[in-house]
Amino acid sequence: MVGDALEPVHGLVVGGQDAAENEFPSQLSLQLLRPGEPPSYRHACGASVLNQYWALTAAHCVASRLQEMQSMSVVSGTTRLNEGGTRHKLQAAIVHPGYDVDDSWLHDIALIKVVEPFPLDGVKVAAARLPQQGQPVQDDDVAIVVGWGLVQETDTQPSERLQKAELRIINQLECQCAYKSVGESVHDTNLCAGVLQGGIGACQGDSGGPLFVDGVLVGLTSFSLGCARPNFPAVFTRVASYIDWIAQHIE
Repeated sequence: MVGDALEPVHGLVVGGQDAAENEFPSQLSLQLLRPGEPPSYRHACGASVLNQYWALTAAHCVASRLQEMQSMSVVSGTTRLNEGGTRHKLQAAIVHPGYDVDDSWLHDIALIKVVEPFPLDGVKVAAARLPQQGQPVQDDDVAIVVGWGLVQETDTQPSERLQKAELRIINQLECQCAYKSVGESVHDTNLCAGVLQGGIGACQGDSGGPLFVDGVLVGLTSFSLGCARPNFPAVFTRVASYIDWIAQHIE
């Protein structure tokens, strides 16, 4: 997001570096169909493979498009936006019933189901490792954020190469106080990660993408103030708060 208004991040990564081939095999690009002949696609959000048919993303990536499943697809098995990988049409999406865009994107989480199964080979494409329900993360834990989003706030195009950046888990109360100062809420079902001096973090282009701690998918990119600004870490949906809800729908 650009400017002083709080908005969904739609992405990352500022201050990152190219991810290695097959380094994040659960990573997906959620793309929108552009009209025309031949048809083309535009990267919109990130997502993560859960199993053969299901993936996880942010609710705000799909909530306004539930009647337009045919216009969305995901690409698996590549670190490049416009090269390689396998495209999968979407069959359905399930947005968390408590999702509330007017309450700082409360419950910003959704499941998406593909028509053709993901080619789970454990190398190019693999299911993300999930935490247990309620499993905590610790302040100052090293976290890795991944995505194809803008590499600086003033850019207009997503990164062609998948990016990664090292962040730290920020104390929940500190994060809540920072966002309270601009009239926004950080809920218990969120967690925050960033670098307090700024310069590394989230930006437009890849909401719904993953935040990993020790290889476990602990967060989904949700929102922030600006891109990697000092004292305003990115806010993520806390995946451990939703494990039971996920299991209810995908098992």
